[in-house]
Amino acid sequence: MKILLFVVASGVVWAAPDEFLGKIRPILKENCAGCHNPANPRNRIDFLKSESPTDVETRRTLWRDVATQLRNRTMPPGVAKISEADRMLVANWIDDRLRTTGCGTGDYAGFVASRRLNRREWKNTIRDLFGLDVVAPDLFPADEAGGAGFDTNGETLYVPPMMLERYMEAATHVLDRIVVTPPFNRLVLSHEMSPVTVAPTGIKPSRFLNPGETLTTSFSVFAEGSYSLRVSVERPKLTPFTMKVLVDGVAAGSVSYARDSGGGATARAVTATLARGAHTVTVENGSERIEFYSLTVDQRP
Repeated sequence: MKILLFVVASGVVWAAPDEFLGKIRPILKENCAGCHNPANPRNRIDFLKSESPTDVETRRTLWRDVATQLRNRTMPPGVAKISEADRMLVANWIDDRLRTTGCGTGDYAGFVASRRLNRREWKNTIRDLFGLDVVAPDLFPADEAGGAGFDTNGETLYVPPMMLERYMEAATHVLDRIVVTPPFNRLVLSHEMSPVTVAPTGIKPSRFLNPGETLTTSFSVFAEGSYSLRVSVERPKLTPFTMKVLVDGVAAGSVSYARDSGGGATARAVTATLARGAHTVTVENGSERIEFYSLTVDQRP
């Protein structure tokens, strides 16, 4: 059988159509045609329809997958009869053919792996977008080079779960520096706290709490820090009383109100450290029936 050899500019030597028709395709047909019969219209993986090396070049993604399956020994399935020598012969021929023809079959002939930004690219992108000079090595591990010495190798710049967590942390770090929120201040009136009631119609926005009764409200804060939880009530004219304040079910402190024959509204506060996110604050009445006005949440400087 006559074999023609072509020498390409890169110096790689590969065989002409005779090798594909004389060796490569017969091996594939013998071992793969049972499941990938080109005459079967229901066969979706129809690489055996290729009759020449040119067909391989124009169906690059399909044939690259064929080489990958052969190298990974995932195909042919089960107890394959294909020899190891034939398996590697076909896989190497496909890879060589796709590599040596990658620059001559169009602008997008080569395979480009999807990849994440490496540390340098991520740092430069954040700088260009937001004007922040973030120290990327403090946030991400070193980028793998895959033995080639390049930190832009798409085959090594994948995103494992741990790396995804680092990207989320880095995004939070950047947002904390570019998004400036005003100090948190929230006034919750008595009828807005759970259990919710009808808004009072009188001058005073208050409701009465019996001994041991509780009121609850929920809110979200944007920054971790110290917050003041101020409880406003009517001054006791006869008997002093105490109320408990709980944050997310945990006691944050107590507020006490001394007797004042003149009456009138007054407020006492406890301080709690709140993490970023949603929180629930509960006020629990003591042993006296009281008139409750509101709860105010203030972010401390």
